[in-house]
Amino acid sequence: ASALAPRRGGREAAWHSAAAGSRSYAATAQVAADSAAVPAADLESEALMATADSNVASLGGAIAGRVRRTGRATVQSISSKAAYQAIKAMVNADDYLAQDADAPSGARLASVFSERSVAVEGNADARRTVLVIEASRFTPPPCDEAPRELVVSAKTNAGKAAAAMASACRAREGGGPAALVRAMGAVAVHQALISAAIAQQYLDNDGRGVKFVTIPGFEDYRPDGPGTNRKTKQMVLSLVRVAG
Repeated sequence: ASALAPRRGGREAAWHSAAAGSRSYAATAQVAADSAAVPAADLESEALMATADSNVASLGGAIAGRVRRTGRATVQSISSKAAYQAIKAMVNADDYLAQDADAPSGARLASVFSERSVAVEGNADARRTVLVIEASRFTPPPCDEAPRELVVSAKTNAGKAAAAMASACRAREGGGPAALVRAMGAVAVHQALISAAIAQQYLDNDGRGVKFVTIPGFEDYRPDGPGTNRKTKQMVLSLVRVAG
């Protein structure tokens, strides 16, 4: 069975080696490495904006269209609900791109997360934190060992979750995801995304060049246990080390 987060609709995606015409493993590692160096003004000028009321299908289509045209897409959000809409739209965009006739075999839409502080318009003394998601196509390497399983809830300390994510990425030297991060609900998923952004900061502070990308997906979750009828959707974030 694949260790990768499934696409929208629960369809499992197998791991493949890089296919001809796809973004190479090394190139996507460079996207992760370069993301922090892109001027904030440039990101803001081309970014899509997610809100709490964003239509997920429409935003997913816009993300997919941007990736087709330019190779990458940037989405910004401010609140937990907006971030949840943004990451769900990324899952939709992944599905849309996979249906393209020329889609590279095994390619997924992978994201790099960061946070930026921006001034509040009309109030020079106030600032707010914007979650930035930069996405591009990525063909994951073969999975050679089981990933670490992590669960993030609405009450999880983001710093502690980030430390666990960073630790998993440091320890991973082979292919496949370093960790599978599970979360349910807008607040919990937002905590997971913030934790991923902080985890990369921790890794950057190490000075060892370790970078990772995140592949989001949904899978069925049965809160009453296996074999029961009631089920819901659980967000799964696959953290894949790409450099260092």
